[in-house]
Parts: sequence; structure tokens; C-alpha cells
Amino acid sequence: MKNITIVTHLYAGGNKGKGVLSKLQSACNKNNINYKIYISNYSGHTKLLIKEASKSIKDINSERIVVVGGDGTLNEAITGLKEENLNIPISYFPAGTGNDFARSLNLEINEEKFIEKLFNSQEENVELIKAKDNNEIYYALNGLGIGFDALISNLVNISKKDRASKLGRLSYLSKLLSAYKNRKLFSVDIIVDNVIKLKFNDVLFSAFMKNQYFGGGIKINPQAKENNNEIALIIAQNVNLIDVARILPHILFTEKHFKKTKKLQRVVGEKFIFNIKTKNLLQFDGETRKVNNINLEISITNHIFYLVRR
Repeated sequence: MKNITIVTHLYAGGNKGKGVLSKLQSACNKNNINYKIYISNYSGHTKLLIKEASKSIKDINSERIVVVGGDGTLNEAITGLKEENLNIPISYFPAGTGNDFARSLNLEINEEKFIEKLFNSQEENVELIKAKDNNEIYYALNGLGIGFDALISNLVNISKKDRASKLGRLSYLSKLLSAYKNRKLFSVDIIVDNVIKLKFNDVLFSAFMKNQYFGGGIKINPQAKENNNEIALIIAQNVNLIDVARILPHILFTEKHFKKTKKLQRVVGEKFIFNIKTKNLLQFDGETRKVNNINLEISITNHIFYLVRR
């Protein structure tokens, strides 16, 4: 008998998680698959639940752990497993606001098809970003940003109950002007692959990207490829509001934003040392933290997934 353990955040995506869970349950019943459900009730709860769920796996051929929620829920699950050095394969069904991980990897978004394909999916090693800041370690499946984009993510998180929070990238874009008014420019020193030294002043934001999308479908890093052993650092420098208005349409529609301005730069590497000597806001897969004197060591790690693709 096949068994699925579901770890879910019911209120992900403006309560979208509830409807998704119901459809997954119906699909399991239709396909004679047993299921057990763990429900995340607060920030950090998914980390605890995924550790507990992983202990119940006895036979990887007939059992699957499925994380259901948004990018933040999946990030918590990965972080929980990494904290315990558990390389247990997991599957993922998107039910959030942004769903950038699912979008980048072309994952299945139909509940019935997902269940039908789940046990035929193969193990895949997926590259992630690992960021160490003094005693803190962060992981990111899509990207990790500092500055303007983190401020937007924070505003989106504060307004999760608003209707706009259900609208994907519109939720992100709706907070753009408010974030710009409260922006704080910063200077950063960077070492790439232990060789190249860079310095940027008047930085609006910097984002370490592993996948193509952030902000619920904004294709900021169109050159990204799966598992190519590289991280892209995107820097926006000396950018004013007029520049934002000029660059944004190219990000959203033409994907030629790096060719249209020198104020947006892309640096590629496997490892980065990233230093900011001022207070700032950091986001990883949309979850935010206030940090002081950022001194990040950025590298690539990975985790095993059973990816169910469209």
C-alpha cells in the first residue's frame, strides 16, 4: 500500500492551502493511497513537523513526504531537514502566493495529476543557496535578497490578509512605491570565488539568485539554469524612481533588462563573501529578517526531491 505524509500550511496563499489539501485528499482516496496530515500553525512550526514526519518513513519506494504551501513553507521544511542533517527526499505541491520554485522548475499544479504522477517521479538533486552569517545559517531555493526587495517582501508579509496578497507578482508590485519611499541605500564589499574583489556604493538592492523568478513571477534572472553549479548576484546601483520605471517593463516583458541599463548588474560565481557594515533587511524565499553588519558567506548546497513536473 502506498502512503503519503503531507506537511501543510493551510493559510498559505490567502487560505489557498485549505482548498489544495482537500483536493489532494480526494485524489489520494481515488487512487487508494493512504495519507497522514501534519498541519503547520505558526512560523517555524513546519521545521518541527518535517523532522517528525521524516522519522515515520520506513520504505522510500512506497512512501512520500509532500510539503504543501508557498515558497516560505518549503523553505522552512528544507531548513528543518538541514538543521538535523536529514537528507530525506521530499516532494512539493505549490499552494502559496508566489510559488516561484514551482514556476522555475515547471512543477505540476493540478492536484489529481500530481498524485497520479507522484510515485513515478525520480529522485533529483536540487541545488540551493546556503548563506552563513556569523552563527546564523539561511537557505534559499529561489533567492536571498538584501535591501529594496527585502523591504517589499516585508510589506507583502505584513499585508498577508489583504486581497492583494493572493495576486502573485501584483502583490509584490503593489508595494513597490511604499518600499521605495522607505529605501536605504548601502555600500557592499564582495569577494567572488575567493579571487575577484568588488565594491558597490549607493546600492538599492542585491539579490543572490538560484532560479529565474522572485516576487511571485518576476523573471529577474532569466539566464538561470537548473543545477548549473552557479549563483547569480544581481546588484541595482544608483537607481532612482525614473530608472525603476524604465527598467521594470523590461524585467516584466522583454527580459532584456541587463542590456538596457548599466545600473543593473549580474555577477556569477560559486561562492561569495558579502559584507555590509550597516543595518539592513534580508529576505530568503520571501521570509524576512532584520540584521546588523551583514557578513554573508554564500555557497551552493543541495537536497533530494521527488519533483513532479508538468
